[in-house]
Amino acid sequence: MYFAKVSDNEYFGFGGFSPTTHQQYLATNDFAYLISPRYALALPVAAIDLINPGLLVSDEIPVRFEMERSTAEFQNDGWHMTKHYSDDGFGDEILTKWIQLWQTARAEALKLEDELDSDWIETGVIRISLQSGKVIGFKILQNKYSLVLLRMAEGIGYQFPTKLGQRLINPRAIVLNQ
Repeated sequence: MYFAKVSDNEYFGFGGFSPTTHQQYLATNDFAYLISPRYALALPVAAIDLINPGLLVSDEIPVRFEMERSTAEFQNDGWHMTKHYSDDGFGDEILTKWIQLWQTARAEALKLEDELDSDWIETGVIRISLQSGKVIGFKILQNKYSLVLLRMAEGIGYQFPTKLGQRLINPRAIVLNQ
C-alpha cells in the first residue's frame, strides 16, 4: 500500500480488496475503511500525479535562503545577498529574478526519494525559511542530465533540466546565461 501525505498530520492510502465484500481498503490516519472501488479509480494512475510540481506553494512565502556559499534574506527594503566568497558582481535585479524563479519553477518530473538511486550525487543543501517560521530543506542531487531538488521532510524530488537546475541553485548562473 502506498500512502499519500495530505499534510503533516494527515495521510491516506488505498490497499487491497476484501474477498467477501469486493470493497477496497482505505487507510487514513489511524483508521481503515472499506469503500467502493470506484473512488480509487477516479484518482490519477500514480499517486505522484497528485503532487504539485512547484517547489513552493502559494502560502509558502520565502524570507531567507541559506546555501553553502551565500545567504539571501528579505529585509525591510528588499532582498539582500550575503556572500561567503568573493563578489559576483550581480545586483538586486538578478537576486529578485532568482527568488521569482524559485516561486514559479515547475518540475519536469517528480520522483519519490526511494527512486533516486546511486546515479544521483548529493552536491549540497538549501534551507528556505518561510514567513510562517517554518524551514524547508532541499538536498541538491545531480546526474549527467538533470538536477533534483529533494524536499527532505516529504521525500519528494523535483527534477529539472541541468540548465534550469543550475539557475535554481546558483543566482550567478542567471547572470552567466543572460
